[in-house]
Amino acid sequence: MDIKELKKTVSDGNIKNLYLFYGEEEYLVKLYISQIKAKIIDNPSLEDLNFAMFDEFDEKGFTDAINTLPAFAERKLIVYNRTGIFEKPGAAKDFLISEIPEIPDYATVIFREKNIDKKQKKLLSAVEKNGAAVEFSYMTDAQLKSWVNIMVNKLGKKMTVSNIEFLLNCTGSSMEVIENEVKKLCSFSSNEVISHDEIDTIVTKSVENRIFELSDAILAKNSAKAYQILRELETLREEPIAICA
Repeated sequence: MDIKELKKTVSDGNIKNLYLFYGEEEYLVKLYISQIKAKIIDNPSLEDLNFAMFDEFDEKGFTDAINTLPAFAERKLIVYNRTGIFEKPGAAKDFLISEIPEIPDYATVIFREKNIDKKQKKLLSAVEKNGAAVEFSYMTDAQLKSWVNIMVNKLGKKMTVSNIEFLLNCTGSSMEVIENEVKKLCSFSSNEVISHDEIDTIVTKSVENRIFELSDAILAKNSAKAYQILRELETLREEPIAICA
């Protein structure tokens, strides 16, 4: 399943019993887990009874979790957070293959992983047959630009294409970082159209961006600026070997 299809099914309330979410873009993973959680647990006072998150996987715990009925609700949500079980399934592979089809209708299980072993064909096939596997890759530059433009407009501001590009150069490609910086920028800016200078002053630069600026300052023989950037990187506790690399 791709992200577009996931968005539609979740929006329509067609929540599956099993999901495998993996990939680099943590922002989207968190977003869709939050949306699924909101669909399943519509009464926040019952969250403690019908929502569970585990950082480790064990067979008995999995069996107990899926076989415990929801309390005062129709469904429950179980999240396994970066257990590595789909990257190195080991002895649990056969257990999962046999248990995945037995997940009851009242339970939704989400496995949230950074990486998976795509050679585990039987295991991934069991997931696809009984639920959905969704990869969350970093968005393309064009997608990020469109997303930033929509976000800025919703916050009552405007930004030129060139300034959106400058913003993304400052922040990097993490959607979580971008969202935080856009909200901060729109809150502090007193203008309808956000300027290049405001972005340069308000937005926190990514480490990569600061290192590029350090290189430019050194090449321009601007020792004062180079020293200032180096001190900022030191404050961020960046390792000297990383800066040199």
